Amino acid sequence: MKDKLYGHGAAMGKFLAVAQFAGVDLDVPPFTEGTTNKTPWYLKMSPAGSFPLLQTAAGGALTDHTAICMHLAGQKDALYAAQGADARSQVRMRARLPRYGQRMSMHHAMCA
Repeated sequence: MKDKLYGHGAAMGKFLAVAQFAGVDLDVPPFTEGTTNKTPWYLKMSPAGSFPLLQTAAGGALTDHTAICMHLAGQKDALYAAQGADARSQVRMRARLPRYGQRMSMHHAMCA
């Protein structure tokens, strides 16, 4: 199962750019604000109906912008490690991530 990204707006482009850089193939299902995020299955992942929301392949849910970017970029870290890249390369990649705040969502803390 692939990670699924729900939402709309400018942030979606940033998430897709990070995913592309990291080589992550995301599923982006149709999303209608006020409809999709009010369905029972969505509210089970995000009780507040927050979006964007990344449903991970492992079944977790991330709603914080930074947490989503770090999750996607973390998959690139695994690729770097497999290729033997040094720490400096990983730091340079992380420096390119958009910064939306420093807090992680409660879902990230519970699912990480």
